[in-house]
Amino acid sequence: MKLHTNIYSTTMTTQSNLNTENDYPQAIEKWKKEVADTCDNFAKNKLFDLDLDFYVFQSSVGFAPPLLMIGANPGGQNPYTLVNETNKRQRRTANNLGYDANQFLVNPAWRSSSLCSLFSGDKLLPMFENAVITNLAYFNTNKFEVLRKRKGSHEALDFCKKSNRELINILQPKNIILMGNISLAGMTQFFDKPMIPILKTIDGRSAMIRQTSINGIPTFWIHHPSMNKKFNTGENLGFKKSKLEEVLSYQ
Repeated sequence: MKLHTNIYSTTMTTQSNLNTENDYPQAIEKWKKEVADTCDNFAKNKLFDLDLDFYVFQSSVGFAPPLLMIGANPGGQNPYTLVNETNKRQRRTANNLGYDANQFLVNPAWRSSSLCSLFSGDKLLPMFENAVITNLAYFNTNKFEVLRKRKGSHEALDFCKKSNRELINILQPKNIILMGNISLAGMTQFFDKPMIPILKTIDGRSAMIRQTSINGIPTFWIHHPSMNKKFNTGENLGFKKSKLEEVLSYQ
């Protein structure tokens, strides 16, 4: 089975200048189809070891959201073949790439529940409710390192990274939030300038929020909400919340 080896260049060329709401419906549908087709090919390619379910969105998706939030990859590790068999279908399609509601709000008991505490209150909760939530990689594994060790993962990750860059062009979010070091490392190649800390712990030893931009869009890094409990609870959580209320753009 051949992969769509030219998808990067063709998609980036046709979508790199999209920045209007009028462009959005056609552009996002084309993007979804290319992602669904290519991930299906990765998962079914016998030369790889990527028989993993995949999906893109952990929320609804729309133009110019207040936040685009990017994590590492979806949890779970069900084989793609088994998921398709269970759902009596041949494959995932462009119409089946995620959820239609913010899954952190729907599932407050998740290990990432600190994210709901961080994005609460009159200013941040409305932004969170209307956020688009995705991941650096679209393939499901219990840990990101499990995906990285799979044969074909380099090619799949490269595709997902570039797809996220295209998604930014299409959505034109007001702000981008990178959750954790994995998403930070994966998106660094697209930064307009080096990322700098804008909030540190009281002792000055650890950054809690860093900032740069992608295509002029304010981009912020925070610790992954399911890890680093020290930075995601108590006083440090309060400091982060106050800083985000100050720096996130609402326009």
